[in-house]
Amino acid sequence: MLSSLILLWFVRLSLSLIGYNRMIRRVSFQPNLPFPSDALARRVALSIQTASHLVPRPTCLVQALAAKMLLGIRGCASQIKVGVRRNGDTFGAHAWLISDGKVVLGGDTENLSSFQPLMKIG
Repeated sequence: MLSSLILLWFVRLSLSLIGYNRMIRRVSFQPNLPFPSDALARRVALSIQTASHLVPRPTCLVQALAAKMLLGIRGCASQIKVGVRRNGDTFGAHAWLISDGKVVLGGDTENLSSFQPLMKIG
């Protein structure tokens, strides 16, 4: 959990200090890595979710980036999806992490189906 906490703080501070575009350019994503096992993906997600209670404003993007980096450190591929949805006058955006076509962090397939994906990271 310590590595999750460190990565969450790193991502949170980096997004605040240097911004999203510069943060994404500085993070190296390796596209040809193997996918994590389901057990490893669950451990990473739980670790990030638990550590996020110790970080101010741990948005879905902060958590997804930290989890992606943690899986990357462990030699596993993943991808962040960012989507939007409109519900009447309400507009919402959300980021979630997927690996091997399965949601690792940020919701479940049923809840995420209402979001229109805008971009992929990694």
